[in-house]
Amino acid sequence: RSVEIAKKYNVEILCLSSFNEEGGTRVVSRLPEWLEQPVVTGATIDTNQLKITINKLPGNTDVVSKIFQAVAGSNFNVDMISIVNDNEHIHLAFTVLSASPAAIKRTIENVLVDIDNWELAIDEDVAKISTVGVGMKSSAGVAARFFLALQKAGVRIIGTTTSEIKISVLVPKLQASTALKALLDEFEL
Repeated sequence: RSVEIAKKYNVEILCLSSFNEEGGTRVVSRLPEWLEQPVVTGATIDTNQLKITINKLPGNTDVVSKIFQAVAGSNFNVDMISIVNDNEHIHLAFTVLSASPAAIKRTIENVLVDIDNWELAIDEDVAKISTVGVGMKSSAGVAARFFLALQKAGVRIIGTTTSEIKISVLVPKLQASTALKALLDEFEL
């Protein structure tokens, strides 16, 4: 996120090691004209994810709003969000960072105490893999390459979120290293 903000406001970043005095890496807003602009400039893995899925919620957004208010009030950091409305019910899935499954379960149960027939599932065995790059917003086919690389590596995708310069997927934790390697190879990182 800090690199994204630095890019937006043309702030140069110098990354140095705190363990030695060797030269670091200078992150600049523009590459020299002679150097080709890379589409994807980085890939990351985050294993501190907890996936929450709540099915069969009432078909209005009031309950979704209350859930996210309670989650925020309990100091859980929400990351990825997916909402599917089938006209009768809302099916909600989201991830939180570094949370206790029991604590998030209590928070949700407190919000939904007066609602019947909803179903809750909590998955601790997930990881988020992300690729970033300013060139993504002006290059066609990045998403196709991203998903094809994961398919070829046999990685199961559980969830997805995107922005102009980032694609993130939620994958089984056991496949996280495989997914990251596939994307590093695909985008020559």
